[in-house]
Amino acid sequence: MQICYSHHGSRLVFRRSTDRIQLLGLFGKTSLPRPYLEGGDILQIQFATRTAYLAGPSEVHCLSAERMHLVALYEITQSKGDLVVIILKDLTTGILAEVNYLLDYDSPTIRMWIRVRNDGPITLQLHLVRSAILHNLGAGGIMPWHKKTYIYLCQCLGSGGEQWRRLPQRKAIGSNSWSAPDVLPVGILEDVETGKAWYWFLEHSYLWDWEIGEETAGSLSLWVNDHTPRQNGWRMELQPGSTFKTSPVAFGLVLGGSKQAWKALRAHWRQVLKPSHCPSVMGYG
Repeated sequence: MQICYSHHGSRLVFRRSTDRIQLLGLFGKTSLPRPYLEGGDILQIQFATRTAYLAGPSEVHCLSAERMHLVALYEITQSKGDLVVIILKDLTTGILAEVNYLLDYDSPTIRMWIRVRNDGPITLQLHLVRSAILHNLGAGGIMPWHKKTYIYLCQCLGSGGEQWRRLPQRKAIGSNSWSAPDVLPVGILEDVETGKAWYWFLEHSYLWDWEIGEETAGSLSLWVNDHTPRQNGWRMELQPGSTFKTSPVAFGLVLGGSKQAWKALRAHWRQVLKPSHCPSVMGYG
């Protein structure tokens, strides 16, 4: 069964079974770009048990939404937008996850954040919690994604401004605060065939990491983290009953290409950042 949430000319689409849920993606108003699209995880977690890592090198376990039971899915009307909440639970470890999508009334932007609670009997050590995941970017049209999509990165300039840099999306690409310290935690994927553009912005400037690539044949996925486990060995101890929350990630889909995506990002920045902290673009495109 498909579940669709319409939002400012786009649709956030999930596929649900009795006790499982997948994300198909964020699409335009019309029908899905292909008759059948493969869904993907809305959540990915990596962890080790306390007893294992105290004894020495420990095995890191991977937990995805595919392995977790769907406990609840509901919608709450708030002053800033409609909040979609998905509750998942892993019966083996007791990990409970709350995946939130806030559909902003005033813009095409959706804010996503995740809470993870340890309802199990033993302490866990979190190694990774994805802040946001999107699937099937650039899936519309006739041309394959690697012939029609471009990535835009936003770089800091010494003068205090920012400049966008366009890269052809020919293979998996990523950016993070360690290997590219002058790149802001923001990106745009433009589909020049359909005129659509997906954008994302991590509302966190200290440690971050995002990557985009082909998870299944013929489609792109985006993964965003507010920590960089590969670079600095990020760990978070989660005792029984305690909770970890990711930083929000804002994302959206617009028609009109990268320039309309930039306008949507600017509008969102005005809402969540102080005016003096809003990037002022230089040499866009």
